[in-house]
Amino acid sequence: MLMNTHEARLNALRKELIRQGLDGFVVPLSDEHMSEYVGAYAQRLEWLTGFNGSTGTAVILSDAALESAAAIFIDGRYTLQVRDQVDARFYSYEDVPQTSPAPTPACCGSAKSAMPRRTSSRSAGGLPSPGRARRRDARRATRRA
Repeated sequence: MLMNTHEARLNALRKELIRQGLDGFVVPLSDEHMSEYVGAYAQRLEWLTGFNGSTGTAVILSDAALESAAAIFIDGRYTLQVRDQVDARFYSYEDVPQTSPAPTPACCGSAKSAMPRRTSSRSAGGLPSPGRARRRDARRATRRA
């Protein structure tokens, strides 16, 4: 029996997760600019799962033996569409907000996101906390007055 394209991609992703020592991977339906309309070049969720709705997130764990090793999170608008487009043998269907794709340390110790450009506070040179930024802005406003 031939393996379908999405199954092959899921298996390849899992192999890469294991190779890199990662527990999981989050694939949001968004681009690096968090645009409302995502261009064809950034349709990562559709490429991996086959789902082409306007909102959704997939979470893939490296251990395929777990009960829910891959899930796709969608809202109520897509409950029928996701069942037509995403194979239930590989992904569990999860409703948002009943369940949430937000990773927690307990479920995803070393998970990564499919966002192509990530910035950590370390690589950005240590961004100030929001509280510090508000205080700085308040001081500047006081000086101008």
